Amino acid sequence: MKKLFGIAAAVVVLGMLSPARGDIVIEQPKGGSGDPIDTLAYVKVTDTTAYGYFLGDKDKTPVVNFTTDVKLTVPSGGQAKIEADSTLFTSITIKPETEFVLLGFEANPTGGNTSGTFTVKAYDQKGLAATEVFTFDANGQNFFTATASKGQVITLLTVEASGALIKTISQVRLDATTPTEVPEPASIAMLGFSSLVGLGYAWRRRRRAVA
Repeated sequence: MKKLFGIAAAVVVLGMLSPARGDIVIEQPKGGSGDPIDTLAYVKVTDTTAYGYFLGDKDKTPVVNFTTDVKLTVPSGGQAKIEADSTLFTSITIKPETEFVLLGFEANPTGGNTSGTFTVKAYDQKGLAATEVFTFDANGQNFFTATASKGQVITLLTVEASGALIKTISQVRLDATTPTEVPEPASIAMLGFSSLVGLGYAWRRRRRAVA
């Protein structure tokens, strides 16, 4: 019986030390940044900040915010993009107003023989980051998506290029589907421990009854 309680205690300790396991997958899909709702309109706030709102929203309620390392501009004429004003972007921060399970975007190059890499980081609600590095395609489309699952949500996404490579950010897409919660390991451990305590109590009563 002592061995049984020793095992239970070990389970509790390990459960409390182990963080809940969730997933954020960052990838470069073929043919686009996915099908979720598209933020098709943008508003410049300062020289280096802007926000996006859902097309058709007359109140222009912000749903995602952008911060860049150099001056930006929002082209007129309905073009859904944020563009570098003069010097190209090296880093961009994308922060949703609420938690999302999918965030996709396209980083457009300037063309030519420019080469380099993108480091994309997606942060969850606990401040933990998933990180991926991609090769910059100077003559093609650079779509990226970050998808959360197992109870995780995306609260912040950063893009860091190996140099001044990014001309525009466009096709930012969001999916606010509520994620399925994953029980904390500590909660699971405590549940198991409670079960073992109940089992031990029943065993001791049985011994007394037999005696």
